[in-house]
Amino acid sequence: MEILSISNSTKIAPLFLSKYEEDAVLQLKQHIERYLSPNKFKEGPHHNPFIVQFLRNAKRDEQLLLHYLQGRKHNVSETWNTLRMYAENRFQFYPHLFVGRFNEKYRNLLKNHVCGALKNKDDFGRRIVFMDTTKWDVNEYSLDDLIATIVIGAERFWRDPEVLGNGLVVVENSRGFNSSHAKQLTLPQLMAIRNIYQSFPISVQGLYYIGVPYLLTLVFKMGKHLMPKKLRSRLYFYYENQKPKELHEIAAPEILADWMGGNLPIEEAAEDYSFFEKYF
Repeated sequence: MEILSISNSTKIAPLFLSKYEEDAVLQLKQHIERYLSPNKFKEGPHHNPFIVQFLRNAKRDEQLLLHYLQGRKHNVSETWNTLRMYAENRFQFYPHLFVGRFNEKYRNLLKNHVCGALKNKDDFGRRIVFMDTTKWDVNEYSLDDLIATIVIGAERFWRDPEVLGNGLVVVENSRGFNSSHAKQLTLPQLMAIRNIYQSFPISVQGLYYIGVPYLLTLVFKMGKHLMPKKLRSRLYFYYENQKPKELHEIAAPEILADWMGGNLPIEEAAEDYSFFEKYF
């Protein structure tokens, strides 16, 4: 397995940290040292060589640690848990979902606007990312393919200071959700989605499900307990023929795709796939 770069490799000026930031970075480094202590158990993720190398690199990269701290509002304990989960999930539990590079499937998911990001931000400066179940053919793209593509997007976004500071908004076109999609959402897959979400220092400020069929409400009831409490409080469900009122309160129709109640075809509203590909 390849150990990929953990930060964009362009040279940056030396960091000048405030005393508050210095203390937080020092505490994070101490968490890493304890995790990698030789006194830890000989089995488990502590001794996965890829996790060890990643965390050793992270300890030396104060810019990366500051990014994580910013995304977790400088809460050291939450920041460490996020960084640890990223390392464990990427290299131990779900390496097949942290692909590190595009293939044709992931590129087509973005080209065909099965998932992606809008060009414009909402009224609070937050990026709007989306998924369209009407374009998700499970015979062509598995849930793993979709998760891996979303992880590529997360890798792109968590390095953006505006995203770290403002968070993201997620909008789903649920009109196409059917039994073939529901069969993909097994309990292990739902847990993987939850765990990977908690691996990134990104705050989702709203989840808007548009055109929700009854079947999706059943799936949601099954997996609701896996969702972080704060995220559950930011959920909005709109059934067929219901207007996404709360979404329109934060984002003008002029920037939204037509299936979101906006004025633009998705081809005009969304970023091109190269927006994500250029990161790699």
